[in-house]
Amino acid sequence: MLSHNQVQRLSKEIASTKQSLKRLRRAVSNLFLTARQITIVLAVYMLSEYDIGVARAYVRFVHCQKRTNADAHTEYTDATLDARIENWYLEAALDKLVKLQDPGPVRREAVVKVLEWVSWLRSRVPAGKQAVFINVDETSISLARPDLKGNIVPGKCSLQQKGKRTRGALTHVASICNRSDIQPCLPQVILSNTRVVSQKLAKSLLPLQPETVRLVRGKTGWSTAASFVEYLKMLRDALSLWPEIQPILVMDCAPAHLADSVIEAANNQGFFTAVCPAGLTPLLQPLDVYCFQGYKHYLAEKTRDAVDLSMSSRMQILFGACTTYLSRRSWKSAFGRLQLTDEQTPVTRGLQDVFPAGLPTLDPQMPTHEDLEDLFPSRRTLNHSEWIRVPLRAGRLRLRV
Repeated sequence: MLSHNQVQRLSKEIASTKQSLKRLRRAVSNLFLTARQITIVLAVYMLSEYDIGVARAYVRFVHCQKRTNADAHTEYTDATLDARIENWYLEAALDKLVKLQDPGPVRREAVVKVLEWVSWLRSRVPAGKQAVFINVDETSISLARPDLKGNIVPGKCSLQQKGKRTRGALTHVASICNRSDIQPCLPQVILSNTRVVSQKLAKSLLPLQPETVRLVRGKTGWSTAASFVEYLKMLRDALSLWPEIQPILVMDCAPAHLADSVIEAANNQGFFTAVCPAGLTPLLQPLDVYCFQGYKHYLAEKTRDAVDLSMSSRMQILFGACTTYLSRRSWKSAFGRLQLTDEQTPVTRGLQDVFPAGLPTLDPQMPTHEDLEDLFPSRRTLNHSEWIRVPLRAGRLRLRV
């Protein structure tokens, strides 16, 4: 029979052990980085214009400084680091991301330039057509099993070790729009290299792919200018069912989006196009503000609950997420609250923080060459006439009508 003092001492030891296990799980999840170091990683990631390689290099540098810690002997793969950095970014509070950038006059001016550019595009929509906004962006999908919930129990692990084919990553070229009747028809493309998804697996998945989901294998699983040009063709084919609309693309400043071949393809397909600078995507891009975080959480929950974790099963979970989480939801309010459409809806907290006195009056302004130079990444050569050619021509036709 334990005495009262022994029971109290044992209770304290149990509570202390629980706290230690909780800290250990948090440390493992954070790659043994402190909260301050994670904030620095996010700052490096954003200020490098979302160069994942620069952020990854900083994480490896921090690990090299911790040679005496247990984590110093853990060799993380590039895919693991990339997935965790992106998860930190997606899990971070929006106000924290905004504070990592200087919300001063230059930032407010850039937001106004983007919104006035979008407003100008709306004003150039030909008579008899309706503007439909489509946000397209890429996100990395890690094939690593999501962290399991619960305590860490010593002993033999009942789960099989992850093989090489579950350590890679895929790229999802996602799209959402402000029309709920068009959303289910938008193409969702999964990019993979030939090592992650074999030719045999790809053939077996063909009958299981939903009509709007496309698995594309190539030398790289990252989005390139060539793959994005092909995506624009798929998008135009999907939108051919609605000849009365004028699609307006909103994209970030990823290198694959800014290539001359991409804007040429967008013009040939009749798209109006606007871009959002890297530092403003947490403020102005619907996929970043409203979609990707919940989408990743949805995928993690489905994967965590799955019994079969084969590559075929994982791909089917991903296909299902494309057709349920993305396609069956209405994203109309996301575009309205970010002031991309002309609907009278409350603005997001992020925009309220940047404009505490309220958004200024937005006049439709065609972006000048200097405006695009300010919004595009530095040292980026651009053809100003190509970025405004289609809306200018459409506006002239509108005046004739």
